[in-house]
Amino acid sequence: MRADEEEMFLFGRARAALGSIVAKRPRAVLGLTACGLALVASRLAPIPSVLVLTASGGGLVSSVVGHLFTLETRRYDRQKDDLESDKAYRESDFGRARMEMGAILAAHVPPPIADQVNEYVPRRELEAKLEAYLQQPKSKAGAYLVAYGARGAGKSTLVEHVLSKSGAGIVVVKTGDAQVPDLDTLVVDTALKQHRAAQPAAYVPSEALKGQLYERLAQGTRAYREAHPDEPHWRPTVVFDVNKLGDSKLIASVCRHAKQLTHDKGLCHAIVVLSSSFAVAELPDDPGRQEFLRVGSFSCEEASAVLDATLATLPKEVASDAAVAAVKERVLPLTSLAKFIGRLGAELCRSTSEADLRARAETWASAFEAAARKDVKGTLVLENVKLNGRAFTVADLMRDLLDADAPVELPTAKYKVTATLFAAMIREYIEAKATFTVDLVARTVDFASGAHRAAAAEAAEAEAVRAKAEAVRAKAEAVRAK
Repeated sequence: MRADEEEMFLFGRARAALGSIVAKRPRAVLGLTACGLALVASRLAPIPSVLVLTASGGGLVSSVVGHLFTLETRRYDRQKDDLESDKAYRESDFGRARMEMGAILAAHVPPPIADQVNEYVPRRELEAKLEAYLQQPKSKAGAYLVAYGARGAGKSTLVEHVLSKSGAGIVVVKTGDAQVPDLDTLVVDTALKQHRAAQPAAYVPSEALKGQLYERLAQGTRAYREAHPDEPHWRPTVVFDVNKLGDSKLIASVCRHAKQLTHDKGLCHAIVVLSSSFAVAELPDDPGRQEFLRVGSFSCEEASAVLDATLATLPKEVASDAAVAAVKERVLPLTSLAKFIGRLGAELCRSTSEADLRARAETWASAFEAAARKDVKGTLVLENVKLNGRAFTVADLMRDLLDADAPVELPTAKYKVTATLFAAMIREYIEAKATFTVDLVARTVDFASGAHRAAAAEAAEAEAVRAKAEAVRAKAEAVRAK
């Protein structure tokens, strides 16, 4: 029988006994009155007080007393058990909270895969900017860092490489595909996994920590500094790696957390890694609280170093100096984006001879050029599109990029279109996204690769030939008309 059912049963027995007293023994009213007073007293006292009735009211009153005594005794026992259970739960909950905070402060980032296979290429300038941010002293007016750039530019690899040398207190949180996850839970869960701490399969944060990550983080940081007096400005670092494009609610939630952690509370460093350069459009307008780190393509020297490290794993008779030089000469003018150089390296590592190495490089380069020509052709379809009533031809923009041989700033007097508006247009078209790279922080646009630039030049030349032929034809028709 459940506790609430047992109480109802005992109250029923007590009511039956009282009814019998009233019906059969009117003189027992005095006993009933005493019973009522004792019942009130039992509600106020921490121990049952109905024992006072055992000498009054006769046998039936004693029966009522017995039922009430049993009821109140069991209630008292239950309350005592509940108090002890609550105390044990709170102690366990705070113990879990201490364990969780310990995991956050002890978590560290292992080197990225590129480091583990000795293929990481130093990017000195970007690394220096990131290290400078991490070395900023504690400040209530701090900012969070936003790392952005094209997909496959190596943003996550760069961040993890630098942080892997920074010791403990670093949590890299992958936001996954959830719409707006519980970021407090995600931070703790990730820290537990990175620290290899034991945890249940279906993890739920302790009540002592849930919703109080900031306060607990402050306490943990103070404890760390007290234990390490030579590091008075030490702060943990939380990285939010947002790998989902176009989810403004998720990015807004991440940025709100990053702002509270850095600017409002000054508790830690926070880095937001965006999935692509287009995701910058989803950032909240938060000037003064954001710093930016653009991770672009490799420089020619960096891309060359990647290929050197990759081809060094092949026998010398396969990757001779002459063959490696020929591969670089053929490929590097086309692209130096990290993901493409990585794919090329994986393909070249399958070579079995020098001739095979050269053939694979040529096949890869020809396919990349063909894809670039397809992208440019598909992008030129957009030339008659108007943006909010503003005429804007992509063909004209391509010609300007070819003439300038450098990124073009938007908006310009000629185009009268913002970089954000242009990015919003081309992000709906796969070919256009592949053709251009848009920097929404610097408000510039450029070709995504050398192959796309060459394809645009080829298309522009073909268009010029076509236009010239059309002019000659029109002139001939005008002469015949006369």
